[in-house]
Amino acid sequence: MTARDVFSICGGIFAVAGFVPYIRAIVLKQTKPAKASWVIWAVLDTITFFGMYAKHSLNGQMIGIIVGVWIVVV
Repeated sequence: MTARDVFSICGGIFAVAGFVPYIRAIVLKQTKPAKASWVIWAVLDTITFFGMYAKHSLNGQMIGIIVGVWIVVV
């Protein structure tokens, strides 16, 4: 495992961890996400995800972002 792989995994973990407080606030009804904004961001992130996948340049941070944003949308 190279340093690049380690940083990619750490980036994914930090990306998911960044969503945790917001998702928790949604579950506890402390906030309500703007549906249109989150759907737009999710679609754009998904397009980016598949573009990176096609070019074999996918990293852990992008995977974490996709997981977090779609959890918020759902």
